[in-house]
Amino acid sequence: MKTIRIGTEENHITIKEAMSFYERKEHKYGFGGIVTTNRDASRLEFNTRVPFSETGDYFLLNSQVQTIVENGKIIYDYNDPKQRRGFSKILKDIESKETCKNLDEALEKIKEINELKVSKEEEEETKND
Repeated sequence: MKTIRIGTEENHITIKEAMSFYERKEHKYGFGGIVTTNRDASRLEFNTRVPFSETGDYFLLNSQVQTIVENGKIIYDYNDPKQRRGFSKILKDIESKETCKNLDEALEKIKEINELKVSKEEEEETKND
């Protein structure tokens, strides 16, 4: 498995270069809003606001990030099952601007490598529809 390192020696993130077939399909089809009914079932309520932990970007980071190093200390290692379960908690605890920048850069790199980036023209077409 080929990995890519983003950031400096002291603050960096390591990501997998390629996604699996399942990860590609899950990213494409697996996310959406929540539909609920009120107590007497007289109307449906659509909640299109989705928590970050249920978005495609979170899925990409969770499935592709291998390690997160902050101030020379490993704060996340994918190969440690205990840390793998607590990925969202680790993301919530990150305060370093450099690590946040590295995560944003890693997300863009993952999308670029796996051809998941939506071009600006395609975005405008969906807005106009």
